[in-house]
Amino acid sequence: MDKNREYTAQSSSKETTQPRDLSPWARYWARQRRVPQDSHLVSFGNKVTYTFAMGNEAASLHYDQARGEVFYKGHRVRGEDLKPWLNQLLSHFKVVLSSSQYADEFLAGYSSVLAKLQAAAPAAPNATGK
Repeated sequence: MDKNREYTAQSSSKETTQPRDLSPWARYWARQRRVPQDSHLVSFGNKVTYTFAMGNEAASLHYDQARGEVFYKGHRVRGEDLKPWLNQLLSHFKVVLSSSQYADEFLAGYSSVLAKLQAAAPAAPNATGK
């Protein structure tokens, strides 16, 4: 089995988003259950990288299965640094992994790491301010 693979899904959608408006974007692609046209999912060895267009810039999520770590734009993601928009993006990465026949081997490990990051994330302030 070839451990070096690249997967690019084709989509006819021309939907774009603003860099700070990830929620509708993530929900849209989660419903479509496919990789957006301007993105690539590449796996090599025990690593997988998802590169995509976000607003006017390119961004990437990288999961290293051997180390059990996730990186966003080259920086390691820690639970205490997990902002709501980044949490949505990481959750979307899980959807992308689950929809790709080439990345199934990463899904269980990534799901576990994502759950740990979300558990370590600071609690969002509630509406009452308490």
